[in-house]
Amino acid sequence: MKSLLLAVGFVLLSFCSWAYAYMSVNDPRNGGLWSQGVITAATVTVTPDGDYVFYELEMSVNSSELNSEKFYDSLEFVCNFDMPTGAIVKSASLLIDNEWINAELLPRKEATAIYEGLVKRRIDPLIMYKNSGDNYQFKIFPLNPTNGRTMKMTYMVPAQVSGEVKSLALPTELFKASATPVNYSVLLKKSSSFENPQFAGGDVEFTQSENPDYLTAKITSDTDTKIVSSTLATVSSFKASKADDAIAYRLSLNLKDEFALVDAKKILFIIDNDPTVKEDSTYEWIYTTDENGTTYSNRIYKPIQVIPMKNEELYKEVLHMLSSLSSENMFNVILKNNGVYKYSSDWKNVTPENLSALYQNLVGNDDSYTSDLKTLLTESTPLVNEEGVFSYLLTNSKENYGVNYNIADSVARDLKKASGFNNAVVLLTTSYIETGYINTYYYSNYFLRSLSNLLNKNGNYYYYYGSVIYSKEDLLNRFSSYISNNASKLILLNINTYTNEGTVYDKVVTMPQLLKPENNYIELGRVSAGTKFFADVSFRYKGQLYMKKIEFTINQETDSLMEYALTSAIIDQLNSQYYSKESIALAEKMSLEYGLLTKNTSFLALEPGIEITYCEDCPDWQGGLIFLNDVRIGGLDLMTTNGLKLTTTSETATTEGGVVETNTGTGTEIVNTGVDYFDLGFDLGIKEGEATCSDSQETAYQQGYETAKQEFLTSLNEQFSNALAVYPNPFTSELIITLDYDKAVTVEIYDVLGNLIESHLVLKSITLNAENSKIASLTPGIYTIKVDLDGTFVSKSAIKNKFHSFR
Repeated sequence: MKSLLLAVGFVLLSFCSWAYAYMSVNDPRNGGLWSQGVITAATVTVTPDGDYVFYELEMSVNSSELNSEKFYDSLEFVCNFDMPTGAIVKSASLLIDNEWINAELLPRKEATAIYEGLVKRRIDPLIMYKNSGDNYQFKIFPLNPTNGRTMKMTYMVPAQVSGEVKSLALPTELFKASATPVNYSVLLKKSSSFENPQFAGGDVEFTQSENPDYLTAKITSDTDTKIVSSTLATVSSFKASKADDAIAYRLSLNLKDEFALVDAKKILFIIDNDPTVKEDSTYEWIYTTDENGTTYSNRIYKPIQVIPMKNEELYKEVLHMLSSLSSENMFNVILKNNGVYKYSSDWKNVTPENLSALYQNLVGNDDSYTSDLKTLLTESTPLVNEEGVFSYLLTNSKENYGVNYNIADSVARDLKKASGFNNAVVLLTTSYIETGYINTYYYSNYFLRSLSNLLNKNGNYYYYYGSVIYSKEDLLNRFSSYISNNASKLILLNINTYTNEGTVYDKVVTMPQLLKPENNYIELGRVSAGTKFFADVSFRYKGQLYMKKIEFTINQETDSLMEYALTSAIIDQLNSQYYSKESIALAEKMSLEYGLLTKNTSFLALEPGIEITYCEDCPDWQGGLIFLNDVRIGGLDLMTTNGLKLTTTSETATTEGGVVETNTGTGTEIVNTGVDYFDLGFDLGIKEGEATCSDSQETAYQQGYETAKQEFLTSLNEQFSNALAVYPNPFTSELIITLDYDKAVTVEIYDVLGNLIESHLVLKSITLNAENSKIASLTPGIYTIKVDLDGTFVSKSAIKNKFHSFR
């Protein structure tokens, strides 16, 4: 057994709220994904301000793999990222010739049309969008790997609470999206509302910066950390701000604290993670185009090494999962090594001290792995069968690997019977966290497929695919989702708010009616007058009725951040719940008035000297595709978008490229010239395939783009925006589609031109691969997955990667 050389300390961490980020370098002219993006330098300046935290994020970005000595003029840097819930982006700017150019806030369609028009002319823009939910995107053009580009954005988020103290998160997940590690700087402004700041997690400490008002620290992107304060946080709070003739307010209620609610759970982790390197095989698709323009695909197999996730890293993720729970919850761990190691004879509460001791013991008992899965499960039976226990099997087992389905299913059933489990066990497959896609293993491990269904008591054949973990972050996401779905909820929650005089109006509730007790109920709104604010609360919890009147004092201070937060919440509601022309128009008006980046607006930074003038006789641009093949416009008198005059031209209109599209007004024809410009890249450019645009095509490009094919992408109701999920994203040869919907529906896949590729009837989930779909043979690029849910259209974009994610 290994001896412990070091005492490993661990501090409770909340998973960073930046849950998703992806950076890529694309070519709008030639098409295709050229490389993953990198962050070469970054600085985060943090200013705590009462209940909110203000951030300024500056990043230098570049390409990960292109030759930095070669000049490129048609690359575009694209970053998709999620921000913390409740975040509000206030500004964006782009560094051009050592001068910061502040982005203007414009209606989204106008900004998009201008950006795309300028990209076609090789002019310098940055654009930033807010998409559905908490997802954002920014794009910079052009990106020259010789120099890279630098951008800046400012945003605000509500202060977080860790236990009884305030905390703030850093954009860790955004930095992790970089193809190479990022060393970034943090500047924290000293504040009486955030005293004695220190880092939780990682060996990082603050030092005094040159500016006496700030503390500073250097951090690497692989360090999971956040900043905590000694300032005690008020779990339930009320704050008001005077503005004009009204008083804006923010009410935050933690009903678990107010009513002393308890919902303790017992969490059992059964760990079977063999860290030894394995030999396996995988395949890749090879595409060949002959002289007639016909493309052939061949599946080529090759041997690879399977490098599993290190146990020390897996143990840290177990601690992350446990630390997301409150201290009244309890845990235990059973580990497979040269025998079976049981952490404790008693259940332990989730406290920093117990988690630190757990990590030390797991590392200290990380041995030879000579035991088998059957022994591990039978030793776990007494704890699994206790009442109220939630059990998780974390495994990369290759026992019975490669056997046919009938044998694998029979072995799995014998193992389930021998285990004696009476309660469900959730199986999470850790094989892919470090290895990416191991396709042969993925198809052949029928044993884990069957075992997953049997242990979870779920007859759905596709449940196995939902148990596969593709990243460390997936572990916490699946764990949190499962705990949330099985937690006791607040039923029939009713909160009535009012004042001792005046009227409450513009009220927005940012939490759902069905709440977990530990989730804060957040309400924003305005009152016309009053000195006292009341909240009458009633709900049922575990069969018992709870009622209480809570009183707050209205202090009429001035807080512009609260006005921004309230306005942003109102705009989100206008966009989602009141989906109509009137509500969208009001949302756009409020976004521009308050200078907020919402789904209705975009930040656009332009190269100095560009003039955009209003054009009364220009046809309106109707919205449409962002990623388009380049078109050189010569014969048009005017290039117009949404009433904005961009430039004037002469000569004839032509299209160049490997694919030429001609539109006669009655149909569209795609002609392949036999040149694969994605592979040939910049060396050949688009020197072949020149054709003259038809009159109808010229008319389409007068308005910016041909948009008829993409109308479905620009008119989606957001009511079911979270019902559709696709992963992994980007993908190579397999794509999993899941639906939070009870009926079987048709899922459609479109290419960037709006052409339907294929459709599938899906109930809950489907895994697309070479056996049942065309996706394995698709060319790299961006595809749209669309579904109709009771008349509401929902779509997600998925990137087909040129690169393979195995190592």
